[in-house]
Amino acid sequence: MEARYDSLHRKFVELKGQEARLSSDVLDWRNACSRAVDEAEQLRTRLAVVEAERDKAEDQRMKFVVMLAKSMIGIRSGAEKLKALTEAAQAVADTVDPPEEGVEARPLIERD
Repeated sequence: MEARYDSLHRKFVELKGQEARLSSDVLDWRNACSRAVDEAEQLRTRLAVVEAERDKAEDQRMKFVVMLAKSMIGIRSGAEKLKALTEAAQAVADTVDPPEEGVEARPLIERD
C-alpha cells in the first residue's frame, strides 16, 4: 500500500509541475494573442489613416488635373487672342508704315 501511495504521490507531484508549466504556457499564449490583437487593431487604424490620406491625395490630384485643363484652355484662348491682336497690329503697322515695293513685309516683331 505504501508503494502505491508513493507512486500516486510522485504522479501527483509530476502532474502539479506539468500544470504549472502548462498554466504558464497558456498565459504566454494569451499574452501573445493579446499582443497580436493589439497589433492587428493598430494596423487597421494605420490602414484607415493611409486610405484616408490616399483618398485625399487622389482628390487633390483630380483638382490639379482640372486646374491644368483649365489653364491649358486659358493658354490656348490667350494664344488665339494674341494671334488675332498681332494680326490686327500687323495690319495697322503695314498701313502706317507700308512695306516697300518688291520687299517682303517684315513681321511686326522684327520691325524697329
